[in-house]
Amino acid sequence: MAYTWERASTENLFDAVRKQPLDFDSWLLLTFDDASVDSWQQPRTALWFTGPEEGAMFLAERLVPLWVPPGDESATTALVSEISKLRASRKLKVKDLEAWRKGFNKVAGTRGQILWYGPFDDFQRGEGDVSDLAQDLEFWLGENELSLSDLNPGEPKHQRILADFFIQLGV
Repeated sequence: MAYTWERASTENLFDAVRKQPLDFDSWLLLTFDDASVDSWQQPRTALWFTGPEEGAMFLAERLVPLWVPPGDESATTALVSEISKLRASRKLKVKDLEAWRKGFNKVAGTRGQILWYGPFDDFQRGEGDVSDLAQDLEFWLGENELSLSDLNPGEPKHQRILADFFIQLGV
């Protein structure tokens, strides 16, 4: 699937992200803080965006400044350079995104890590390195009397169940 990079405003992006509806075409970003500790043993953050450009802008303009102390220009430049590689890419298949994510995480080190960045549809199918989380999602849906095959993010009840799932990842 090809995506065109579009300019997106980052004004109030952090506040608006979780207010957006989540659908199969939404881009999902899952992060955690410390690479030296298993991601399952620490809080994670889940955010979703309307497309890859919006997520890339959030990474560069909001997340990198949170992860890198002021004055550490070399670390900021290195991470923003990794994000630029993503923006320059014309292939956004799961394997390409996974390779980019691993490269970004290597540069980020203990500052923070990306667990997943890509389309929600790929996430819910268990693509890439998130098959365990996809199984957790399927279990969560079952606990809420909903099967994965019946999932319709456009329905308000399903939207709320999905939002609750991603919020509970952070606790």
